[in-house]
Amino acid sequence: MRVLLVFNPVSGRGAGARLADELHDAMQHQGHGVDKFQTSPDDFTAELTAGLDGIDVMCVIGGDGTVRSVAGAAAAVGTPFVHVPMGTENLLARGMRMRRSVDDVVSTVEHGHCVPIDLARCNGEPSVLMASIGLDAQIVHDVTAARGSSLSKWLYVKSMASRLMHHEPPVCTVTVDDHMVVENTPGWLIIANAPDYGWRFDPAPQARVNDGQLDVVFLPARSGWGMLAWAARCRLGMHLRSVDARSVRGRSVQVTCASPAPLQIDGDPPWGDGAVASMHMEIDANPLHVLVPPWAESCRPLVDHSAG
Repeated sequence: MRVLLVFNPVSGRGAGARLADELHDAMQHQGHGVDKFQTSPDDFTAELTAGLDGIDVMCVIGGDGTVRSVAGAAAAVGTPFVHVPMGTENLLARGMRMRRSVDDVVSTVEHGHCVPIDLARCNGEPSVLMASIGLDAQIVHDVTAARGSSLSKWLYVKSMASRLMHHEPPVCTVTVDDHMVVENTPGWLIIANAPDYGWRFDPAPQARVNDGQLDVVFLPARSGWGMLAWAARCRLGMHLRSVDARSVRGRSVQVTCASPAPLQIDGDPPWGDGAVASMHMEIDANPLHVLVPPWAESCRPLVDHSAG
């Protein structure tokens, strides 16, 4: 078996690169052919796509942003991958119970079950987990601008504390599969492909990565404190009980904002974008193929096993 180890050199303050070396030795010891590919801040999709020629499995070492950065190439070629979690949240790995240890990664590569999952496109960019417009997106932009070679949760807390007093929720109009569901309303918009969210807020707990749909949740608010109240309800799993919350599903979502607003995709700002006045997100024709660990079947499903 030929394995490509794709690693983010700054993940875990260099721990990702060290883990790539350990996996390289372990895979070779098992008789596999192993190559390595280092990610960069620039768009390396074309280079990675060419490097996947003849590769049987890709191990993606890093956080959710690293997974997103390789998703376009993985979907185009159809190469299955394993997420080796080295980021702050690791939402895909959490949901699919992927583990970091060398033995567990080798076991998943050799014995994992390949599952196709939905890939979404948000303004043309790949999205595996979610996109959002609101206070969380503003915080993502703040943290990205402030981070050095590594990331800590303290940066998120610091940004939230500074933004709460003055945040003005974006005024959004949202259309799902050509049906308007929100019109010129301020609030927090989440478009989810997976149920897990940062800090376990989980605004779309019924989302599944292979149901062919996006879960759209809109929580109206007129201030940063209103957004914080919704975040608390999300953390308690109570937000969708409110008559004010809007929750629908569809394959295609069109969003316009009264004025440009920050957008985040899978926990990162989109390449080259500060704020957007419109956003389009839809399920891509090419799925991703993920190797689910042998021990994941008994866990809470991220995948809808009745779909497809």
